[in-house]
Amino acid sequence: MKKLKLIIFAIIFFGIGIYTNIYFKTSNSNVIDGPSLDAILTLPFHSSDGSSLSLSQIDIQDKLVINFWATWCEPCKKELPQLNKFHQQFINDDKIQIIGIAIDEPDAVKIFNKEIPVDFVNLIDEQNGFLVTRYLKNEKGVLPYTVIVNKQYEVIEQFYGEITLEMLLKAFK
Repeated sequence: MKKLKLIIFAIIFFGIGIYTNIYFKTSNSNVIDGPSLDAILTLPFHSSDGSSLSLSQIDIQDKLVINFWATWCEPCKKELPQLNKFHQQFINDDKIQIIGIAIDEPDAVKIFNKEIPVDFVNLIDEQNGFLVTRYLKNEKGVLPYTVIVNKQYEVIEQFYGEITLEMLLKAFK
């Protein structure tokens, strides 16, 4: 039964990667065709407390870490405790913030967070999450995907796959 679940997860993950690459066809340039920054910043998301929130409502002082994840993503599950530790280290630092964007359904995230809590701001929406991840240069269409952006949402650093506390701390040295 475990093997069947693993195969199903692999098929879903592979399918999402193919869908993302077909749906968000990229060119050879560094610019990804799609919505403008203004459109991206006003996309509505569910927040962990059930309210609606957009990226435009997040006041970036200097740098923002954005982690894209999903409840069905095994590497995402492994890295969330590391991201919580990072958040705890910088909770009083106004210049470094972290948010999560769950590319998932709100009910799935609510159930998931009972097992693995997320201590930082977490936005939830499958479709809008995909739009933002592509806007922020996730050309591979993988999860987890983590970026560090400045106030203008320009990508300063990006990480494909599972991230560790050490990797994040090194990025801020």
